[in-house]
Parts: sequence; C-alpha cells; structure tokens
Amino acid sequence: MGEEVKCGIVRDFAELPDRTLIDEPTLAGILGCSERTVQNMVARFDLPPPLDVAGRKRWFVGRLVLWLTSRAEREEQTAERKAERMGARS
Repeated sequence: MGEEVKCGIVRDFAELPDRTLIDEPTLAGILGCSERTVQNMVARFDLPPPLDVAGRKRWFVGRLVLWLTSRAEREEQTAERKAERMGARS
C-alpha cells in the first residue's frame, strides 16, 4: 500500500505545472493526510512554509517537489552512512 501512495503523490505532483499554487486542503489530499497533519509537517520543517495569499496558505508545486526531493536525497544519504557504519562494525 505504501508504494501505491508514493506513486500517487509523484503522479499528482507531476501532472501540475511548477508555478501552480495549491492550498492546504489540496496538499493534504495529495499527501493523503489531514490539513492538521500538513500544519504539523510545516511546524516540524517536513514541508516548506506556505505563502500567505489572500489570507490562505498556498504552496508552489515546484517548490514542494524540490523540497521533498531534497529531503528524500538527505534521507537516502543518511541511510547509506548508517549502513556503512553497520558494515564496518561487523
């Protein structure tokens, strides 16, 4: 199921132009979570801060893609370093 969700997120983002602005309910729908979870993710720096447009929180799709890609790369590097350290201990 997790893989289906990841593919759905990538597909949903890939279908939108980079300069598309999406609001919090739309982002929550794409991520498959609640608006409160999106707010918590922003507070934890798991998502970039939104723009305030007419009193509503909005994100550029391109910025979200870059942010999430960067985080994924860092997570991958961290996992590789941990694996190397574990291999060195054996």
